Amino acid sequence: MEGKQFANDLVALGVPVTLIADSAVTSVIRGVSLVLVGADSVLRDGSLVHKTGTRNIAWAAKRNRVPVYSLSETTKLSVQDFLGEQPNLSDLFDVTPAESITSYITEEGELAPGKVELRIKDLQNEVYS
Repeated sequence: MEGKQFANDLVALGVPVTLIADSAVTSVIRGVSLVLVGADSVLRDGSLVHKTGTRNIAWAAKRNRVPVYSLSETTKLSVQDFLGEQPNLSDLFDVTPAESITSYITEEGELAPGKVELRIKDLQNEVYS
């Protein structure tokens, strides 16, 4: 129900929203101006870990030249794989490749997928310096 709550929050801010089931994405994607998703984690290569189905939505969007933005706090930038550990994914999550993500929108502003690793390094320096 996170998507429904997210849609309600956007509507409350005056943003026009159409909420659909993940399985309906291919039937409506041509009429979509942009895709907004959340993030459970953002890997150092700019890939997105989020609920299962996100990767398919992003691929459909990319095939139809629809931008995909992930709204996320910088705390979701993962140091786990940065330290050489592989993220432990259950059936509830999938990984969307960085090339399918237009940009991450954080409390600090817009962050390109190719800049995630540098931002993680900066955050580590801020914390451990």
